[in-house]
Amino acid sequence: MAVREGRVRVVRFVTRLVLVLLVLAAGALALRVVEVWRGPALAPWHTYAAPEPEPSALDAMDWAGYLDAERQVFAGVAANVTARVPEAERTAQNRYFPGARTYPGRFATDWNRSYEMLPDGAAKGAVVLVHGLTDSPYSLRH
Repeated sequence: MAVREGRVRVVRFVTRLVLVLLVLAAGALALRVVEVWRGPALAPWHTYAAPEPEPSALDAMDWAGYLDAERQVFAGVAANVTARVPEAERTAQNRYFPGARTYPGRFATDWNRSYEMLPDGAAKGAVVLVHGLTDSPYSLRH
């Protein structure tokens, strides 16, 4: 009988401990939600999602069509993000502010856009590098 009472006590203790931990976790989550709600408003670059071509349209596109679709996406970003950068955010470090040192449009090549690098002579092959698919640097040594 004493062994059974000991087991019951352990089960009750563990159950109460789990319930207390769940209540504490829920409380911490609730506090974090309130903290996020009370935080600053999201900037335009956090909320704008440019319309993109459907996968079937992408499948039918050639390189020129893809570049045109990309131009439309960047035009949407320019109109809905770049043109709406709040005055307080117009700093030298904000890549969405045209006056910033880091604004991609200030460079000779806007590396945020698709581009071709063609060889001086005849091509021996082709490589498509898609940014964001891996965290590893690309190596073309074969």
